Amino acid sequence: MAFKARITPESVDSERLVVLNEMRETNEVNDRIATKYYQQMFGETLLPRRFPIGLEDQVRSFTAGDIRRFYARHYHPANMHIHVVGDAGPARLLEIITRVFGTE
Repeated sequence: MAFKARITPESVDSERLVVLNEMRETNEVNDRIATKYYQQMFGETLLPRRFPIGLEDQVRSFTAGDIRRFYARHYHPANMHIHVVGDAGPARLLEIITRVFGTE
């Protein structure tokens, strides 16, 4: 998904239903816990105040073209973060990340 994503009208419509269903479930205890976690871990970012799922009116109205334009504007290496958890040192992790994502 990070590079060269295929964004079709069919996939957007299918995913839209999933996102709208997730939005209906956002007032459950797990969501409130996640929100507190994001506030603690990422308080200096927009994440705790602007949750990635979006706003319902936007989810209902966006098109595949809208998403392709957003993707072209925002999905590039300078805007990405990689979080790694595991039993490997920095040199090994850099080797794996470079092999998977390249050096651009």
